This record gives sequence, C-alpha cells and structure tokens, in this order.
Amino acid sequence: MLSDSTAKRKNPIRRLPRDALKSLIFYALGTAILAALITRLATQDLLDQLLQIGWRAAAVFLITPPAWFICHTLSLWVLIDRERHPITFVQLFYTLFVGEALNTLIPLAGLGGEPFKIASLSRLLPLENATTVVVQNKLIHALSGPLFAGLTGSVLLWTSDFSGGPQVDRALLTGSIAMFIGGLVAFWFILSDAPARTLSLLFKKFRPKNDESKKISTSRLWASLLLKLVARLTQFFEVFVILYALNLKTSVAGALLIETLITGTLVIFFIVPQGMGVNEMGVIGAFKLLGLPTPVAVSYGLVRRARVIGWAVIGTVTYLVVRLTRKQTGQQSQAARIDLATNAQDYSGDTV
Repeated sequence: MLSDSTAKRKNPIRRLPRDALKSLIFYALGTAILAALITRLATQDLLDQLLQIGWRAAAVFLITPPAWFICHTLSLWVLIDRERHPITFVQLFYTLFVGEALNTLIPLAGLGGEPFKIASLSRLLPLENATTVVVQNKLIHALSGPLFAGLTGSVLLWTSDFSGGPQVDRALLTGSIAMFIGGLVAFWFILSDAPARTLSLLFKKFRPKNDESKKISTSRLWASLLLKLVARLTQFFEVFVILYALNLKTSVAGALLIETLITGTLVIFFIVPQGMGVNEMGVIGAFKLLGLPTPVAVSYGLVRRARVIGWAVIGTVTYLVVRLTRKQTGQQSQAARIDLATNAQDYSGDTV
C-alpha cells in the first residue's frame, strides 16, 4: 500500500490533458444547443409543464439513482482482486460516487473524475493496479453504451407493434446493428493487451508490473459488463419515473424508444460532456415519434438534467465533508503525538 505522499509523487495524471480546451468548447457548444432548444419554445408552456411536477420530483431523485450507483460500484468491485487487495464496498462506493460527481461538474468529456478515482484507489491499491482498474472500468462503461442501445432498439423493433414509418424503422435497425458491431469491437479491444499498451504510451511513468495490471480476465469482464447493463436498465425504468413526475404515461415500447435514442445520442456524441444539448435532442426526437409535444420533451430533458446535477452536487459536498473530516482527524492525531512526546520527555526528566 502506498502512502499519501508516495501516491502524490508517483501519480502520472496529476495534470489535466492538453485537449481540455477542446472539451470546454464542446461543453459550450452543447450548452448553446440546449439554450437554443429552450428559447424556441413557448416559455409559458414550458413553465406550466415544470410547475406540475411538485412533490413528484422526489421520486426522480430517490428511486433510480441509488440503484444506479450501487450497480456501478459493484461493476468496479468485481474488477479488483480482493484476495490480494482487501477493499470494502463503502470505500469503492465513495470513490465512484465522488468521481462521477466530478465527471458531471468538470467538462472533460466524462473524464474529469477519473484522476480522482485513481488517486483515491491508490490509497488502497498499488498505483499501477488502481490506474488499470479505473481505465478498464471506463472502457467497460463505454462498451455497455452501444450494446444497451442496440439491445433496446432490437427489442423495440422485434417485440412491439411500434412503427415510425419505413424510414424510421430502417434507421433504428441500422443503428442497432451498428451499435452491436461497435460493442463487439470494444469487447475485443478490452480483452486484448491494447489498454495496457495505451496506458504505457499515455503515462510514461506507468509500466504494468504484473498480470493483474496488464489484462482483464474474461470472467471479470462479463461480470462487470452485466452489472453495467443492469445499471443502464435502471435508467430505462427512470423513463417511467420522470413521466410520472410530469403526470404522463407511456407504454413499454415508448419507454424503449426514449431510452434507445437517449443512449444512442450519448454514444454518438460522446465528445460532448454529459451529452449537453444533444441528449435533449434525442429526447425531442423520441417524443415527436410518440406524438408528444416538444415542451413536454424539453421538460423531460430538464428534469433528467436536474437529477444529474443534483446528485453531482451531493457527491461534491460529500467529498468536501470527508476531506475536511480527514484533515481535522489528521491534525488531532498530530497534536496527540506531540503531546505524547512532550509527556514522555517530561517523565524522563523527572526520573533522572
């Protein structure tokens, strides 16, 4: 186990990537898209729709997000060899919870919280293992996106009576096949030793020293991927929760369409941090196919965005509280050691 000072000294990712400016530009672009979508609507209709939510907003914040965080924590947990490195679920939950909050608040295309995750895990694991586990977890998360979008799109087309017309159906089928192919390519990439080689190129100080940090086992990959897909399934149920908050109802096919387009836009426009703007465009497209008005679609997008930001704020506050508590505990421990040393000196002086 590395000490804090060692982890800080050897951490190869303390600096932000050079393309941070690009991420800021895409973040600003997504924000502009979202603002344009809102300004094109009748503001009063949008406000009336949002004011109808009331206490039902609590359902959006409390029902699905905890299950999402638990599933993602478990997906990270199975990647770690806990026989070599004992680590508790609570420690991992804190790392992922705060890391995802930073991913939301720092516009670096979903990578703002990854340095924190590595720094946090390096207190519990060797640095090279912590780095590898975080990168593998991020790659598996990226893999689960196209697979889930392809799965929901296929289920929508083959098990429901939904039809948006020949062109829409062909587009959904083509998109689903493309997502599956992209998922298979990502699956092969993760199982290969390419991630370790990529790490060695990105972080010159990082060199995998053992098999654990070089390559992921197939069983761990399947277990982590399954948990990622379960986490995404909770977002499918969130469709019903948000529509309930907006005092609306939809069929399973409608929810599948909404989630397919949301996930699909996030996969395609992954460079835009948190899918800002393009995510809402996917929602609007789905609602139009379902025959629902655009203000309702924008309200849905804003409620979903508020849930993301709300939990990010909670995660950031949790981090600040834990950091302050650790700092005070460290100061008290240091004061106690000083008092102990002083008393020992006084005692030895009295007995001479």
